[in-house]
Amino acid sequence: MSINPYLWTEPQWRHGALTAPDRRCAGRLSTRCKEAVEIGHVLGCRQMESLPGEDGFDTHFQADYAHLWEWEAEACGKVAEFDPETRIGIEYKIGEPRTHQLISNAAKLALLGERWACQMSAHTWISATP
Repeated sequence: MSINPYLWTEPQWRHGALTAPDRRCAGRLSTRCKEAVEIGHVLGCRQMESLPGEDGFDTHFQADYAHLWEWEAEACGKVAEFDPETRIGIEYKIGEPRTHQLISNAAKLALLGERWACQMSAHTWISATP
């Protein structure tokens, strides 16, 4: 069983979820993910799957790609640090709902995982859900 918070369907995430230019918006999303982990605990679940579907861009040069990547890694890391015993899974997609997803393939997801490994304990891991 897995808890799956929606990170893309609400209007507040339309400019990005974990990578929203308004960092307060990204903070609210991080809080929502942590709440999902807590709900999972109540249900006896130690796994959260997510699709950061609004994290990306629609046109070239629309965003500062380095900032997006840093914000994504930082936000995912905060959620993973919240409870190292909960497995965090991230679904990657090539281009839906944005035309260019920030995490669009297994290689990018692996790079994110490598970034986490440098910051996190051995108990934290990610899974790919293509």
